[in-house]
Amino acid sequence: MKTWKNKKILKAIFLIFTILVLGVFGLNLLTEKGSSADQKNVVAKVGEEKTYLDPMKGPMGAVMINPMKQQLIGVKKYTVQEKKLVKTIRTVGRVEYDERILREVNLKIEGWIERLYANYTGKYVRKGEPLFKLYSPELLNAQEEYLLATSGRTSSSLKSSAKTKLLLWDISESQINQLEKSKKPTTRIDILSPTSGYIISKSIIEGGHVKPGQTLLQIADIKNVWILGDIYEYELPLIKLGQNVTITSQSFPDRYYSGTIAYIYPNLNLQTRSVKIRIELENPEEILKPGMFTNIQIEVDMGIHLAIPESAVLNSGVRKVVFVSKGNGIFIPNEVELGSLVNGYYPVRKGLAKGDVVVRSANFFLDSESQLTATMEGMMGLIGMGDWKMEHSRIGEMDMGGMQGMKMDTRSDSKTDGAMNMQEGDKTKGETE
Repeated sequence: MKTWKNKKILKAIFLIFTILVLGVFGLNLLTEKGSSADQKNVVAKVGEEKTYLDPMKGPMGAVMINPMKQQLIGVKKYTVQEKKLVKTIRTVGRVEYDERILREVNLKIEGWIERLYANYTGKYVRKGEPLFKLYSPELLNAQEEYLLATSGRTSSSLKSSAKTKLLLWDISESQINQLEKSKKPTTRIDILSPTSGYIISKSIIEGGHVKPGQTLLQIADIKNVWILGDIYEYELPLIKLGQNVTITSQSFPDRYYSGTIAYIYPNLNLQTRSVKIRIELENPEEILKPGMFTNIQIEVDMGIHLAIPESAVLNSGVRKVVFVSKGNGIFIPNEVELGSLVNGYYPVRKGLAKGDVVVRSANFFLDSESQLTATMEGMMGLIGMGDWKMEHSRIGEMDMGGMQGMKMDTRSDSKTDGAMNMQEGDKTKGETE
């Protein structure tokens, strides 16, 4: 009883899949016959292709799409070839002061600001120019000691010690020479700028009291600036010291600056997963201002590789598949191993050879056809229809044969007839055996 029920279930499954298969291919035949009259001119332009694969002996998932349908669904192909790959890395940079030439002005003595010359932030000062006039009792005593040491009544070592004291308190050689000539101490002395640049920070006002070590002014020169940019973690292996970069700014789109990567910072930003790079740039016209944003472009030569376009790859996340054209409308799925995407192309590591033809457009349609074919093959094999694939290929050949009535190249017709006759012969021989 149980055996009879199992047979009944198998017959029902067989009947359902038979109806499904006949319905699918019947619909394909009706669709192609209905559009054949409108597509006569399109089909006539389809070139002759050489057959490399017997569709009845093709691998799992192989599909046959006739030239007319290829035109309808927009199948485009690409021949695998060697190509020079250049990866472009783009990122945003920010202009910063060159930290090596930043200078801070402070004092080693206590005093009061009697006159402030550098009286606003952003003012440009030159090296040796007075910043403010200082009154300091300690400085006055140091001048008197020096005058006493140079009066001739003391040793040379005492004179040298008194002079060193003034130098350590940031009194210049020229000011000490003037003191020695005048023989009169200065109650208020000018404190001079140690470098040329812009005052970027000011914490004093005229008449204010200052203490030793207190930061009074910060001075920065922008004739040389740094550009700091962020490189993502996955791009880091492509970055190296001394690499040439191009800098542009939206504020000055007609200007291009060339620089090199001078430093790669050792720490990774945990929030952005990026590493900072530093580009040292000359800025003689002072067009680039600290705080401005710039565009950084780095060209990385990846060498010559076999390459295929990005659109040719079906990426499931686990594996990457391309459809290889074997001629005469036959396409087979092929798993490949690829490198990182470079300007729209993948370098091929494994799975393709030079000269292979892959589909670069409408491959999603081919993938759905392939999956349907593979599913049918597996199910038919389970219910004992192992020759289903042969019948499927035969229907595909009938589609191709139905096109021979159109006005196409005679050589193409003869080759198609020959291929069909060979396949018919193989089928008959297989059935006889």
